Amino acid sequence: MRGVTDQELLDEVRRRRAAGASPKDIARSLGVRPARIEPLVRRLAVEAPVPARDDLVGCWISPGWSRDLLVRSREGWEDIELGAAGPAGVALVLVARAGRRDAVRVSGYLVDTFCLGVKNALGPRRMRRRELPGFVRIY
Repeated sequence: MRGVTDQELLDEVRRRRAAGASPKDIARSLGVRPARIEPLVRRLAVEAPVPARDDLVGCWISPGWSRDLLVRSREGWEDIELGAAGPAGVALVLVARAGRRDAVRVSGYLVDTFCLGVKNALGPRRMRRRELPGFVRIY
């Protein structure tokens, strides 16, 4: 595509991506190499707003998550002290994001806070928003 400005090419890629075309299809239809189109597709992906249905509904962490950690406490990192009998070195983290209509997507993580990081994961699991409080208590 000679004689086309970078902005015009970007606008055309944006239009074709919105219609569902793959980067290879766009390159082929415009008569350019895929290597010229792929950076534009990545740029458009970075610029795209996150859909409203992907809003964070909540994030929870199990009490006692910071027991025996060697990091200094920071503002916003409050924890509940469970005493000597409480768990040490593990935490449960639960994240909920808005889905369509009244749905939420929930993912859970078992975290080894001493060394290994995420040991296990659940989800994402879809449920109705009204079911979330009960699931949070059980998790």
